Amino acid sequence: MSRKAKLKPRVNTLQVIIRILLFAIVISFLINYLSAGIESGNSHILGTRTFVPSDLPIVKSIVDNLYQQLPPNSRQLIENLVGSSALEFVQSSVDDLRDQTSSFPRRQLEAVKQYLIDRGHDILNNFSSKNE
Repeated sequence: MSRKAKLKPRVNTLQVIIRILLFAIVISFLINYLSAGIESGNSHILGTRTFVPSDLPIVKSIVDNLYQQLPPNSRQLIENLVGSSALEFVQSSVDDLRDQTSSFPRRQLEAVKQYLIDRGHDILNNFSSKNE
C-alpha cells in the first residue's frame, strides 16, 4: 500500500498576493471597458463593430510617412490599384462575407437554445419511460 501524501498548509506569499491583485485589476479593467462600450452604443462585441487600426492618428502618420518614402512608380501603382476591378472584387467579397456573418452570433445562440430544449425533452422522455 502506498502512503498518502501529506497536504502542505497553503502559504500566501507575496508572489501569490501580487498575482491575485494583477488578476483582479485585469478583470475589473475588462469589465469596465466592455460595459462602457455597451452603454455608449458603440458595442463592438460579437462582430457588430470592427476595430480598424488605421483609425488611430499615430498609424495614419506612420502610413503617410512610409507612403512619402515610396518611389514615384510605386506610388502610381498604388493609386491605380484603387479603381481596379480586382480591388472592387475583393471589396465586394468582403462586404458579402460581412453581410452573411452579421447574424451569425444570434443564429448560434438560437441553435444552442434549441439543442438544450431538445436535450431536456429527451431526458424527460427517458425519465418518464423508466418510471412506467
